[in-house]
Amino acid sequence: MIKIIYTLFFLLTIGLSFGQNSEVDSRNGFKKIKLGSQYDAFNGIVDFPCKNPKSICGLWKTSDSDLGYLFNEKIDYFELEFDGISRALNVIRINVVIKKPYTDPEVFERYKAIGDNLKFALGKPNKILEDVFGFMWYGEKVAMALILNPQEMKLDENHKTVGLTNITLTFSLINNIKANATNGF
Repeated sequence: MIKIIYTLFFLLTIGLSFGQNSEVDSRNGFKKIKLGSQYDAFNGIVDFPCKNPKSICGLWKTSDSDLGYLFNEKIDYFELEFDGISRALNVIRINVVIKKPYTDPEVFERYKAIGDNLKFALGKPNKILEDVFGFMWYGEKVAMALILNPQEMKLDENHKTVGLTNITLTFSLINNIKANATNGF
């Protein structure tokens, strides 16, 4: 009987894991912004140089109120990366900027609230990113990462952190990640 319970628990765990992965794939981006969308669909995009010379990168702000928030956090801007030939959207980076001064517990609580909401929506992350402070969910076609990215900072006389911190939620096509990993290899 114990073996049957363990087997059922194991199968249920595997089933939930696959459901989580398919959820990331089925969302295929953030709200109305879908991976594979064409460059021309983003009015007002401002191009900037990409790390990958085969891509087109741009900063984009939207007036669409539905796209203005990541849960309760106001989105400051989107970084979008497109394939240089097909002009299809390969990467979406959503940036929430926390401006100075702030306390470290305040920043962490805001980051944790986003992470908790994502865990509720998608289940446990597939991976904890050890080299940065972040989590990753991925399916067969789409990967999503939530990262807390402290920028230049120092403590002031009141023990408040002075500087900027970004909370970044990134969506990327897994084929794009593979192509970038092998670029120049």
